[in-house]
Amino acid sequence: MKEVKHWTEKEKYRQCNKEAIITLIVFTGYAIWWYITGFGLWESGNDTWVFGLPLWFVLSSIVGWLLCIAAVWIVVKVFFKDFDLGEEADVKSVESKNVKGD
Repeated sequence: MKEVKHWTEKEKYRQCNKEAIITLIVFTGYAIWWYITGFGLWESGNDTWVFGLPLWFVLSSIVGWLLCIAAVWIVVKVFFKDFDLGEEADVKSVESKNVKGD
């Protein structure tokens, strides 16, 4: 069984901020990819077709979506940590007060 690390409140907030920043970076990267491949190739007059669809559409909507899924999977596996957002110390102290008060 995996041992659970007890996080301080500061460590929890730091991790949450780190995860939020990484998520924004992935989203921004996808938005830039979508804009460049969608509008950039379309405006350049590229007349290449893939599976009956224009290349700009395939790259921006299909390939971009698949790349974003892969990026999110990697980010979750590498950077995200599983921890409880609740305050265990406060809950335990309240429980011990209730037991002593009975």
